[in-house]
Amino acid sequence: MPDLQEFKPDRAKTNRDGYNVYGCGKAEREGEHFEGIVVVHAVFERNDWYFTGWRFTELPNEPCEALSNSNWKPENEMSWNTPMEELPNFIQQEIHGEPQVIEQVSQVLLNAL
Repeated sequence: MPDLQEFKPDRAKTNRDGYNVYGCGKAEREGEHFEGIVVVHAVFERNDWYFTGWRFTELPNEPCEALSNSNWKPENEMSWNTPMEELPNFIQQEIHGEPQVIEQVSQVLLNAL
């Protein structure tokens, strides 16, 4: 799985144990670059948000422009009850000079509540 390098949240939807946050993402793996719609899983526990995983919504990657359609929905609902794959630690690293990403994700989640 590639490492998520950038994420711009767009909308959130409740999931069985938290929220799926959809947005435009950029990732890299072994020098290969990927871009498309990403889903990040977020759970609110003990008065804090925890981000427990992420994936591209489709392979090949769905273009970010699809999010401009207010009726856009993922074709397949993501299930988060499998073992977690690689996940960069968003809290302890700046994502290419954009530390406001966590704040943006939090705002999208607050709007979904």
